[in-house]
Amino acid sequence: MNKRLVFAALTTLSFSAVPAIPCDGKAVVKTNPSTGNDERLCSVWDGHDYEIEWSEKTTGWSAPIRLTDNLSDDVAPDVAFAADGTTGVVWREGGGGGSVHYRERALVDGIWTWRSGSALVSDGTSDASAPRIRFDGAGAAWIGWHEYNPDGSVSVMSGVGDSPTPWPMAFENSPVGITEASGDLQLDMNAEAGEQWIVWVESSDDLAYAEWNDVSGGWGPVLLEPYSGPGDVDEGKERVREEVLP
Repeated sequence: MNKRLVFAALTTLSFSAVPAIPCDGKAVVKTNPSTGNDERLCSVWDGHDYEIEWSEKTTGWSAPIRLTDNLSDDVAPDVAFAADGTTGVVWREGGGGGSVHYRERALVDGIWTWRSGSALVSDGTSDASAPRIRFDGAGAAWIGWHEYNPDGSVSVMSGVGDSPTPWPMAFENSPVGITEASGDLQLDMNAEAGEQWIVWVESSDDLAYAEWNDVSGGWGPVLLEPYSGPGDVDEGKERVREEVLP
């Protein structure tokens, strides 16, 4: 599939060097390998609710660009970069009935531009939270999150960006599994070397993970990886990576 279609409804950005933008809570700062520039996301209080703002560091931090503008709290952003330098941003919108949204910035006619508006990722029937994003080698956006279901269970979900015309992009969603965990799952979506996998904290003793199966077009069984406590989560996720990659 061609994941990088160029759409007409784009907004051109202009930048100026300003100090780092203020953040309410933890900022997300990652380096775009294509440009070598840091990009920063913040969930900022606007006097009524929280909105997502983005900035880029070249010689200094650019003026913040507001990616959301609504009457809901937009929180928990994450960012990833495609091989062509496209920036993909996800976040949770809303309170008790939260949903996951996606927006992206692409290079069009030599200018980095944000696509107009956001794409809905989750289906809106459950309380979606804590989205994470990665791009695969073909430029598809893979997003993982968890949902609090009406029956009290917690589902781990994923969505992969399709390429319809026009924007906004549609996402094909797939359930990964039901988890016994609650609270912060420390979920990560991963895409590397032609493999996609999702991993989260299942219990105080085990990480859980699943691999995408290209043949079946769905997730494989949920497997467990033991770990020895909070200080071993990152190392445990690295062990999962070593098990998944060929």
